[in-house]
Amino acid sequence: MFSLKNEQEEMYNFLSLMETPEGMIPLDVVDIGEMQLAAIDPFGLIVFTRCTAVGYLQINLDELQKGYDIDLLIAHARRIDEQLKTIACEQP
Repeated sequence: MFSLKNEQEEMYNFLSLMETPEGMIPLDVVDIGEMQLAAIDPFGLIVFTRCTAVGYLQINLDELQKGYDIDLLIAHARRIDEQLKTIACEQP
């Protein structure tokens, strides 16, 4: 969580740019955060913002091959995002 919006944006941008030399295959996801990036290959990755927070989830390809698929990672990111709504967002 960040107290300054520009610090949050810097961290989101930094985490969104992390990739391997081979690059990543982006995924379209909805209903996660205000801004989000999801990608797969060589690993599953979701980065998103919610109010003052940045969420970052990553799982390596070995785990994906063991049956933990990208849909489970997306579902997990959505649960975290819902929790961040009560923690990171100002309540009226």
